[in-house]
Amino acid sequence: MGHSPQQTILTSNLKAQLEGVPVLPICLYGAPGIGKSSVIDSSARALGASNNTISISSVNYEFFSGIPSFSTDESLDKYSSSGAIGVQATIWTIPELIMSTNRMAEKNPNGVILHLEDLHTADKTTEAVMYQLLLDRKLGDYTLHPKVAIIASMNDSKESGGGHFNSAAVKSRLCLMPYEFNFQDWYDNFGRTLHPWISSFLKTNQQYITEPESKTLEPSGSARSYTKMSLDFEQYKSDEELLEVFLYIARGMVSANAAAALDVHVQYFRKLDFDSIVAKKVIPNLAKMPELDKVLWGYVVHSINTPADALYAINLINDLMSQPHYETIIGFIAGEIYNKHLLSTSGQDITPGQDILVSKILNSYDETKYTMGAKVKKDLVDAKFDNYTEVMKSVSKYIN
Repeated sequence: MGHSPQQTILTSNLKAQLEGVPVLPICLYGAPGIGKSSVIDSSARALGASNNTISISSVNYEFFSGIPSFSTDESLDKYSSSGAIGVQATIWTIPELIMSTNRMAEKNPNGVILHLEDLHTADKTTEAVMYQLLLDRKLGDYTLHPKVAIIASMNDSKESGGGHFNSAAVKSRLCLMPYEFNFQDWYDNFGRTLHPWISSFLKTNQQYITEPESKTLEPSGSARSYTKMSLDFEQYKSDEELLEVFLYIARGMVSANAAAALDVHVQYFRKLDFDSIVAKKVIPNLAKMPELDKVLWGYVVHSINTPADALYAINLINDLMSQPHYETIIGFIAGEIYNKHLLSTSGQDITPGQDILVSKILNSYDETKYTMGAKVKKDLVDAKFDNYTEVMKSVSKYIN
């Protein structure tokens, strides 16, 4: 997966802060739902740091100030005009923001990214808190752990409540950086891992991911809305179960036009029926294949379940690469294989067929891990990619 120059700048800034360099923290600003938080998450992962995201709009003032406690201080009795004895002094407890962040920093030697989200929602009181945090890395008497890097984000459109942040003091302690949505960066790093219906739809209908903000109750499509939609889709056990409700879900998260286009796409996608394609061991003719199908065929990997299916997939790749103009279809198949590799390395389950396919590409195949018939076992031992170098070139596009 590639990184944009903006991602590189963010990661370098956070790394410098974690190393004690007194650089100004960055504040990303832009339209809502375009991936500002996602790109910050990506930088945190690249650094091996924990991510503590604090939404300014959802916490009360005590989260920043702590709460008062009291102790008796006899030395203050002399200041009482009424002659009171046992005057009590106020001692503020450690603010939750400092405590939670510092505890995370103590557990992770790579540090913590403190993400101040929705900075545009800060009121005047919170702005004063933000200024002290950015200026002195402390709140009240309590300081941040040295292995904490600060970054902020905010919306800049009036429809989403942004566009009015004008605290000169706070802005002077930040490097303000506009965040412009780049579809290819977002897709390569996040979008391609979404539910297949959604990731394939967005790859072929990019215009629906940056819809203008609606001024009515109708929602508008954004990177955030499609990510949330994908999570909803994943709750259903089968495509048939999901089909009953997916349009209702889509209409609640994106515009009516986008939902209608998604419906058309899903029907087209399902007609390809990759389960049947794998069962019948179909080898397509690229010369007769529509360009859209070349994109969608990457999802054949999702139907590679058994060792025999893995053998078919290897033969499929070899045959496709013997045909003219194979780059698009092989690129998308390679991308989906890499997705399965990521799932496996993160501890999630993939099918034996997908695991074998990944291991064959990585030259780590171990036949003793799988249960299979003697013929399939022998064929898999002998199976290889006819043009291994070109296969690896396709897969390597997705590897950091």
